[in-house]
Amino acid sequence: MLEVIKSDFARLETETSASEAEAQNEFETFMEDSSVAKVEKEKDVQYNSAEKKEKEIALVDKKDSLQQAEQVLGAAQASFEKLKPPCLDTGMSYEERVRRREEEIQALKEALKILGGEDLLAFSQE
Repeated sequence: MLEVIKSDFARLETETSASEAEAQNEFETFMEDSSVAKVEKEKDVQYNSAEKKEKEIALVDKKDSLQQAEQVLGAAQASFEKLKPPCLDTGMSYEERVRRREEEIQALKEALKILGGEDLLAFSQE
């Protein structure tokens, strides 16, 4: 009976030692994986913090640019509003503007003929 107890104890000791060794290996593997994951997470935090700062700076720059562009746009719109009445509201109908444009074109053609000397010959022959 002592032999049976001794063999059972030896078997239990072997199983326990194997179980403890396996648990130790799992623990060490877990700790290595955890330390690697921790380092990766710390690097990610550093990278994300730097990226956040860069984007905040870019955001401030873009807001400044937007504000300047809005000021330029406001000034351009004000100028447009000042120029709009004299340019668009002439008080003439479309037909009147076409007739005046045709008269102006005809007058410019006559001036061109006079400057070109074509009418001088016509005046001297009369």
